[in-house]
Amino acid sequence: MPASSQSILRFVLCFFFCTAAVQLAAAAKAKKGPPPPPDPRILILEVKPATREIVIVYKRTGQKETYSIDDFTQVTLIRAPGTFADIKAGQEIFAYTERDAHTLDYVTVGPADPAPVAAK
Repeated sequence: MPASSQSILRFVLCFFFCTAAVQLAAAAKAKKGPPPPPDPRILILEVKPATREIVIVYKRTGQKETYSIDDFTQVTLIRAPGTFADIKAGQEIFAYTERDAHTLDYVTVGPADPAPVAAK
């Protein structure tokens, strides 16, 4: 094959593979889509006074998490300082931050909705 034919063949093959790679990358990106929005409602499912723990449930996903509340946890109840004793099942959590593995640094809770039914 003459040199010019080899150059044209290389160009065509390179163009083909580059186009295919770009299309595959675009298709993979299109499948991912945007991440889901954060769960808008978090409710206190259960309060465990003996262990000073709360079980929360994310309303949309149904995911449950258990968190400890110690003497250093700042509790805010409807814009006023509160204590662990003020936390009741059915209250909505507006904000919280973990200090370390499942111990809350602060938690802000609102008024109670009807208490959710705990799964047994």
